[in-house]
Amino acid sequence: MHISAFVTHLHRSFLMTLATLAALAACQQPDCDCLIPASALVFGHVSIQSGAPVAGATLLGYAKSPNGPCDQAPDPSGLTETAPSGQYRLALAQAAAVESACVFVQVRPPQGSGLRDTLIGPLRLSLRYTSPLDSVKLDVTLLP
Repeated sequence: MHISAFVTHLHRSFLMTLATLAALAACQQPDCDCLIPASALVFGHVSIQSGAPVAGATLLGYAKSPNGPCDQAPDPSGLTETAPSGQYRLALAQAAAVESACVFVQVRPPQGSGLRDTLIGPLRLSLRYTSPLDSVKLDVTLLP
């Protein structure tokens, strides 16, 4: 396992543990469904200008309540990496359900690729406990 894959695994484990702990802390009633975080999905493809896929790009999702200014949340709500085909599925999770959350997606290209980090947003998504989960397709082109 490459060190970057190991670090990505640690980040994912940390985020899921954090989301679970936040859900437990938010649960006010013993019979609530708070053990399952509210979630939404951003999916799509990352490529360069020629259309070639970007494998191994890291995507971070930031979701924030619509109360107050719509700016990037300080902590990520989701993390994933693009497949060799450039495709990705970025699950966003947080303890409380939010309608019309302010969402930003940061795309970090693979190290040494010469491509620039890209920040996209704001997008509006609802994070829910039950189906149908809100989702949006977001195709990203990274520039040098």
